[in-house]
Amino acid sequence: MSQLQDQFVCPECKARYPLLDAINSEYYCCPKCFNVSSIAFNQAIGKLGPLIGEIHLPIGSKGSLLGHDFIVVAIAVRNEVGSTYNWREYTLMRIKDKRKFFLAEYDNHWNLMELVSFSGKLPNLQHYNSGNLQYDGRRYDKHSQYMAKYKFASGEYDWNLTRPSEMRCVEFINPPHTLAFEFDPNDKEPSSAFHGTYLTRKAIYNGFQLELELPSPIGVAPAQPTPLGVNPRTFGWGTLLFTALVIILQILFNMSEADRLVYHDAMYIDSTRSNIPQVTPSFELTGRPGAMELQMNSNTENNWAEASVSLVNENTGKEELFALGNEYYSGVDEGERWSEGSNSTTEHMCHIVPGKYHFVITASSGQSQVPVRIELAMFWGVPSYWNAMFISIVMLLIAVAFFGLHKYYDNRRWGYSQFSSKRSLEDSSIILTPKTSL
Repeated sequence: MSQLQDQFVCPECKARYPLLDAINSEYYCCPKCFNVSSIAFNQAIGKLGPLIGEIHLPIGSKGSLLGHDFIVVAIAVRNEVGSTYNWREYTLMRIKDKRKFFLAEYDNHWNLMELVSFSGKLPNLQHYNSGNLQYDGRRYDKHSQYMAKYKFASGEYDWNLTRPSEMRCVEFINPPHTLAFEFDPNDKEPSSAFHGTYLTRKAIYNGFQLELELPSPIGVAPAQPTPLGVNPRTFGWGTLLFTALVIILQILFNMSEADRLVYHDAMYIDSTRSNIPQVTPSFELTGRPGAMELQMNSNTENNWAEASVSLVNENTGKEELFALGNEYYSGVDEGERWSEGSNSTTEHMCHIVPGKYHFVITASSGQSQVPVRIELAMFWGVPSYWNAMFISIVMLLIAVAFFGLHKYYDNRRWGYSQFSSKRSLEDSSIILTPKTSL
């Protein structure tokens, strides 16, 4: 070779570049004159075009992704033939064994792609036109198929980027993973297969310890997972089980509670005793906080009765106010007897803490020739399902919001796929077993 050890000299523009993997690299792409050259013969064999877009990880950049240390050895820009879609492809070399990986960037979305091989013979191309396939125990749905070519490249490669000039690409997804195949147009079996994992820009920024923030992603990428990274089915079952557990615990808690009568008395209300506060004797509430139930019964007939009950904590002076009211009316209209209202009512108050209390009761009623009898009963520690209902409603709302978000991402993910209408509910019989993994 006409270059110094571990260096390459471009035969066209004479620019010098260090070789980061001199043993395995066979071709070098010059970013200045755009020639693709054979390293062994020091001869240009093809030519690409100038750089399109911005490079975020220059050659020589070192970083850590998914627990592995890498160095960038090459950069390429690829294009979907017949469109303006371009994406960047960073070739990474794992430092510990010099194995190559590919970091694809499109619309500021990132996927780390790993070359994979399979146990057994691969099916031919026609099988990849089916809706989905099985890989490593997961179902992957076909998302896209297109022809791709290289527009720009810089760095060292172990294959010729110019032959063939175009490759057929077929991609299947199971967010956050991608299964991609590349075919020589003249072959039925793929020349390369890749398994990819979606990475956030934060993972790239932290992994390579970049100084500048990376641009925000545009839209939803095919392999981009729904935020929280939780499978909707798993989340739904988890929500159901959690809600059931909360209800069961509430039932068991209520079974251990025994409501206690803390006040029971009757009073008569007429014009001389209406709206006059009455103070009950003090009583002690012991144990843990609980709910209180107030019951009011009256003998109202074509009349109404109300009672304003204030529960006073003698230790803190804090008051809790209850308002109860009954009204009952009846009569005969055109020979038909009618009635409306009720002579009984019940109110509840949650989380009454232990302490010393008394009631202040102010009762009133409508005008009547006979006094209205009001009977009041107060119970403490009554069973309540409010907490369980509240938690269940909140979990239901969270589940609805999560499923809505997942549906939004799924619709965006498949909105520009030519295979969105061909997704099958049935799993494919094609099962691929990997021989290698990250």
